[in-house]
Amino acid sequence: MLTKLPQPVDAFFHAANGPDPDAFIANFTNNAILIDGAHEYSGINAIKEWSETDVFAAKVKYEVTNTVQRNQEIVVTARVDGNFDKTGLPDPLMLDHHFIIKEGKISRLTVQISKTSN
Repeated sequence: MLTKLPQPVDAFFHAANGPDPDAFIANFTNNAILIDGAHEYSGINAIKEWSETDVFAAKVKYEVTNTVQRNQEIVVTARVDGNFDKTGLPDPLMLDHHFIIKEGKISRLTVQISKTSN
């Protein structure tokens, strides 16, 4: 387990929980790709729209429970809660966030239900 998250990853969770939408989006490269389930968001504007609806409007809160580094990827498992439809989702909802960092910013993020979820 990593004891300290890389700055843009730590800032991602801090800004999401803040909430601080401007600080949140500042952690991504302009051409970043975010994959959330079956949806892909390409570029900073698409990721900003995703964050406005799926993170900030839903008042999502993250509690980091585990972090590991796998080659170039930082994988952060977090307990996630908020005001969104939880029908069919595990309780508690644990999501794995697969970050790739380039030049100090998030260039790719894939979010999926953790294999550790019930």
